[in-house]
Amino acid sequence: MIPAVVSGRVLRNVYKVLLTRGMIGTLIFSTDPETQTFIRPLLPRLSEAQRIAAAAR
Repeated sequence: MIPAVVSGRVLRNVYKVLLTRGMIGTLIFSTDPETQTFIRPLLPRLSEAQRIAAAAR
């Protein structure tokens, strides 16, 4: 069993990581065609230049 102090620290770190990763960008990927069809109109289109710049970060 993990001591409460350690598990609390790990849990806070997990939340910190999850809540700060989307600041630069978030990738949404789905293998399900129905989900892709649903998500596609909700997301803005990126130009090729924006994709290249985002990938370079």
